[in-house]
Amino acid sequence: MRSTNTADPRTIFGKCLRKSGILPLKNFSNDLTDLTDLYYYEAQTSSLSWGNDESFWTVIFLVDTYFGSEENRREYFLNKPEGDGIDPPLGGEGSYRRNPQFDPREYFLHQLNIRIAQVATEYSALVETFNARMEAYVNTRPPIARRTAELIALQAETIRDQFKDEKDMTHTRTIGHVIETIQIFVDCISSTVEAWDSFRNTALALFTQHAPEKLTWPSIISQIVGNIAELDSMRKGMIRKRERFRFKLETVSISVCSPLCQRLCSSSRSSIPYQVLVRQKAPSNKPASRINKQNGL
Repeated sequence: MRSTNTADPRTIFGKCLRKSGILPLKNFSNDLTDLTDLYYYEAQTSSLSWGNDESFWTVIFLVDTYFGSEENRREYFLNKPEGDGIDPPLGGEGSYRRNPQFDPREYFLHQLNIRIAQVATEYSALVETFNARMEAYVNTRPPIARRTAELIALQAETIRDQFKDEKDMTHTRTIGHVIETIQIFVDCISSTVEAWDSFRNTALALFTQHAPEKLTWPSIISQIVGNIAELDSMRKGMIRKRERFRFKLETVSISVCSPLCQRLCSSSRSSIPYQVLVRQKAPSNKPASRINKQNGL
């Protein structure tokens, strides 16, 4: 998460290789003195280890550096004696001379532990900031000094107390952006959790059952499991937020539909899709039977 827009300069088929976006609800930030946009960035980390045996092995490690969170390779070796330097795959946690790693499996575990902890830390800051904005949007009115012309029109009451949207559908567009961002975070966190689950089910035995003499490895694995559990907890919390805002979106949509749709809403306990309500918000001469068919009433 950064306060500057650093788009990925790499492109594929005319599009950025890694995506980025603006964190929604800027005007509901906890920081009253700074209302600049916050940007989140897509990043991927890949590691491949192989060798003839435990005395001769190689590691290829790839990490995104375009958004400034990770140092470039040369910076890890800057001003270091020849043959030494901070270990890049370990994110600067190790050194080639002070704390070298000779066991390939132990080195892999250290990589995994450090990088999963990095993911959990970065997502924790991002989700915490986003959660605070969402709660402020639902429960409070922004201070007078922070209201924009767009917000003044719809903040007579909080969204918790009043669901009616304005003609420009400000609430609908805002909530739609929030739901879309939540889904992006849920998908990304899920991919990390699922990758760990796959590794645990297929290869973790190489580090446990087939290495009983490695007394330090269980503690490393426990740290990884703890960070994965934290990520999964954040994912579940974001899913609950997504469903909450979906309900808000449906409620706001119902308040802007046409009188005909309002009569249909009041005569049915079924949930009417948002897309249909938007199409019917203007006066329509279509027969009620056709609208009933579209909504499955």
